[in-house]
Amino acid sequence: MGYLNNYDVKEVVFENSYQRISLCVNNQNNTEFYNNIILSPRIIELLDIELLAEVMPDILATGRNDDRAYIATPVLLDKTLTEHISANTLTMRQQLDLTTNLLEGFKKVEVFADLVQEAMTDPENVLVIDGRIAFRNLLKFSQGYDISESLLVRQTGNYIHYIYAGEFINEFNISDRLPPDIARLVVRCYSNQYLNINQVLEAFKNSSTYSLVLVTKGETPETGLLSDDDSIDAERDFTGQEPAFFDGFDETIDDKDKTAFDRDKLRIMAIVAIIIIPLMIIFLSRCGNNEVDNPTETGNGGQTETTIDQSGGNGENNNGSNLPETINDFFSKELIELTDQNDTADIDFSRFYDGYTALLIKSESSDSQKTLFAVVDLNNDKFRHLKDREVGITMRLSSDIDNLEGTVIMEVVENNSIVSYSSQKMTLNSTTWKLNLTSIQLGNADRIEMYFEYASQSSVWIDGIEIDILK
Repeated sequence: MGYLNNYDVKEVVFENSYQRISLCVNNQNNTEFYNNIILSPRIIELLDIELLAEVMPDILATGRNDDRAYIATPVLLDKTLTEHISANTLTMRQQLDLTTNLLEGFKKVEVFADLVQEAMTDPENVLVIDGRIAFRNLLKFSQGYDISESLLVRQTGNYIHYIYAGEFINEFNISDRLPPDIARLVVRCYSNQYLNINQVLEAFKNSSTYSLVLVTKGETPETGLLSDDDSIDAERDFTGQEPAFFDGFDETIDDKDKTAFDRDKLRIMAIVAIIIIPLMIIFLSRCGNNEVDNPTETGNGGQTETTIDQSGGNGENNNGSNLPETINDFFSKELIELTDQNDTADIDFSRFYDGYTALLIKSESSDSQKTLFAVVDLNNDKFRHLKDREVGITMRLSSDIDNLEGTVIMEVVENNSIVSYSSQKMTLNSTTWKLNLTSIQLGNADRIEMYFEYASQSSVWIDGIEIDILK
């Protein structure tokens, strides 16, 4: 078709030591296209242009000789995903559609080398055409070697964050505009807790938000009801402190969607009624028997609903023997002795986010108190690989009172001197675990010391501490 052998060059639009991209005109049909000439032997080896043409049908032509590779792509003037979101107010359903479509598209990208994945998912290359995700495939490379670890899952989390918040993640801070279950998914993507895009897609389709909103017209998700875990989790997270999820239902929904949504609500209510009515009959029957035979045991059956709250768990069918105890790596007598601090947290079993314990800070006065609650020993074999990297640290915090204001403080220590410092203010509540995310540069440090500072006669629990490499 003349794309690589019968064309004229109008202008060079991008050039570096690895490639040259030219805007060209096909002399056979007088159409414009981009000719991406790859000059780097290492990138040519990683690129696999035959696979590229097979997976991405919009590519016009590919070619290769001894020292160059050629990729012809059409000139697409459609809006990028970021431009589309900035120009439109999306309904919850449209957000779900875009997210699902994005994940399906990124599954195709997953077959390529990490360097190619990074170029293909650049914001300039991810488009929205007729409401669906598409790729421009105008690949630009800024380095000539492959990336040491896959960033595709993390980039996926970044895009999902943009779909819901209208912005990319900034310094590991997750917007409170995301529904709580979508925020958790984004955090796990951003810290590479999923092995591949298929795992992300599966987790997304099992989320409460996906289950409650129709994804396509006249079609319901594979499961129209929440699982037991999801319903408990939603009860814990969808509080007055996090209204973003419910706000989504106030957005524009057309008449067909309303009808379908109402029909699903009725279906859910009917199924719930079918489950609850027999239980109520059994319960009332037992109460009637207890009044005659064993009045001292009346009311024992009514405690099931509060068992989760009384256990101190996070409301996710927590079983301490099956969940990792994340605080053990960051709090011990040996770690505390590395510092010269006297005010330190204690292990507590009354409330926890994962495992069966949490760290408790208890203040008996209203004076400001800065308490050490965790230490990361960077000279330990388990964490030595974090040196000279930027890391993200996540944790969950809760309090015994509402609207408790405090500050999470990170101090990076080298040769007993603070070489890097981070502080982030938070407002804690008694009914929810608040997520804190901090990114910090480590250099050749010896340890990270974590503190919480507040001025109140109250208690603070900290759990779910995790640390991941960002760069």
